[in-house]
Amino acid sequence: MLSSAGRGDDALDQMEIFMSHFLMPNTLYAESGPVIETPLAAMSSLHEFYMQDWGDRIRVFHGCPKRWADASFAGMRAQGAFLVSATRTGGKTVFVEVESEKGGICTLQTPIPVKQLQTKKAFSVVDDYTIRFETKAGETIRLFNKEQAMQKPLPLHHDKSEWMPFGERK
Repeated sequence: MLSSAGRGDDALDQMEIFMSHFLMPNTLYAESGPVIETPLAAMSSLHEFYMQDWGDRIRVFHGCPKRWADASFAGMRAQGAFLVSATRTGGKTVFVEVESEKGGICTLQTPIPVKQLQTKKAFSVVDDYTIRFETKAGETIRLFNKEQAMQKPLPLHHDKSEWMPFGERK
């Protein structure tokens, strides 16, 4: 809920409490007994930090915590048969790609102000951060922030101190 409201930092605080106090190393959840549905819901919540597709639009990095200055994802499925990829560098969204699997209208909300968007695709403006465009099956649309250096999604480096091998409780 917090992520859907655009309150990514508050959502991350709740996720950190869940992962440090309730999630067991085997991914089960422990409160009144081991269960699996709560960890699955938590993983869905992690996806929503990156992309959400409810209502009438796809929202890129809408619930992303400010603490995640660098983030990227590739090929996440969105309603309407769209595959979405994006990169955030230094707290700014610099690249968004939408691949249309079946064609149709795509309404896309990004943290990039429409005035700073660069794309070869014709679009209509919905509001300051949202555009709408028609797609054909198999078409890929790339959007860039013209005031930032473009960077396609790449794996991010994680320091070994962030690793948590299965069964290790740190």
